[in-house]
Parts: sequence; C-alpha cells; structure tokens
Amino acid sequence: MRAAPADAVGRALFGESNHPQLDACFRAAQAGFPTLYPDYAPRIERHIRQLVPLKLATVATIGDGALETAGNLVEAVATTTREFNELGAADLMAGMLAQATRKAGMFERWFGGAASGHVDYRAALGALKQSLGFFPRRTEELAAQVRHAEENLVVVLAALSAVADVVRAPDDAGVERTLFDRRNIVGQALQQIRMQPAQLRGLDERVTDLMSRADHLMNVVLPAMLAARPQR
Repeated sequence: MRAAPADAVGRALFGESNHPQLDACFRAAQAGFPTLYPDYAPRIERHIRQLVPLKLATVATIGDGALETAGNLVEAVATTTREFNELGAADLMAGMLAQATRKAGMFERWFGGAASGHVDYRAALGALKQSLGFFPRRTEELAAQVRHAEENLVVVLAALSAVADVVRAPDDAGVERTLFDRRNIVGQALQQIRMQPAQLRGLDERVTDLMSRADHLMNVVLPAMLAARPQR
C-alpha cells in the first residue's frame, strides 16, 4: 500500500482546507522543515490553522506556553549552575587537604591542640560527595525537559515561518508586523534553549571530575599523608 503524501496528513486529521492559503502554508512548512515535517505534520498544521486567517490576538499569543516553559528552563539551568558554584567543592577539598597535611606547631604538639582540632575528613568528604550527587540527577531531568521544550518551540517556529512566508495582510500592517516579530521571538528562544544541553554537559563533567577527586582524596591521598605523620 502506498503511503499518503505528507501534505495529506493535515487534511486527513482536520478535514479539507477551508482557506485558500492553507495548503500553500503546509507546503512551505514541509519545504522549510523537511526532516521535522514527517513526524510533526499534525502539530505544525494545527498551529497553521490557528494562524490563518491572520488575527492579531492569535498571532500575538501563539506559542506562549512553549516560550514560558523554555524561559523557565533557561532559568533553572542557570540556578543549578549557580548552586554548584556556590557549593565550592574544589575549595573545600583544597582546605581539607591543607588542614590534614599541616604540620603542628610546638605548642600544639605539647598541649594537643592539633588533636582537638582534628577534622573527620572521611565524613566531610562523604557529605561533600552526597551534595555533589544531587547534580547529575538534576541535570538529567533538566536535559529531558530541554529536549521537549526544543521540540515544542521548533513546531511553533515551523508554523510561524510558513505563514510568514505565504500570508500577507495588506490592509493590516500591524498584524503582519506582529507575525514577523513573533517568529523572531520564537526563533531566539529556540537558539537559547539549544545552548542549554552544552551547559548541562559541562556541569556534568565538572561534577564527575570533582567526585572522582573526592574519592581519590578520601581513599588514597589523605590516608597516605596521615599515615606518614610522625606519631606522638
């Protein structure tokens, strides 16, 4: 059996075109987004049908949900990155290493000051690793949400781009300008959301490196250094 052509998908789901420019918009979307269209034609065409004929209220608000979700995710990625930086794991480990390997002064050797100020580095590093362990789970969750947000934005962008290429409103310059503005806004949001996976991968790499360093410090470096200390 021969598969139905892609430009028939929307008609099969929504009925025949009821506006002379709808089919032209469908073809423009298919040409502009050839890899996306086969899988997302129903969603793209649904947005096109919402836009055509052009109405200011619809053009100005289409994709609001996708835009809001994408903006919230960009903020969430920034917040997660800031929380990681504020943890200061590298500085904490450097401080533990400095304290564990510091030579006690004569007063401390005589009166036990070094012993009383001893830090349980194993417990401290274990707590630090636990804090670091939050981030891979969070970045995995955010990465999945980012992929979904990108998908939603690109579907809206495909519809807006097709309509902007085909439909004109000679009697209403305002709605036509709003259409182009909306396309640009969604396009910029898409560019921004596409930057987030690299940000999350970079954060994952930093967390993995610090967890490995914490293991090495806890199980190799500090035990060896403390064992080499002269016994009182």
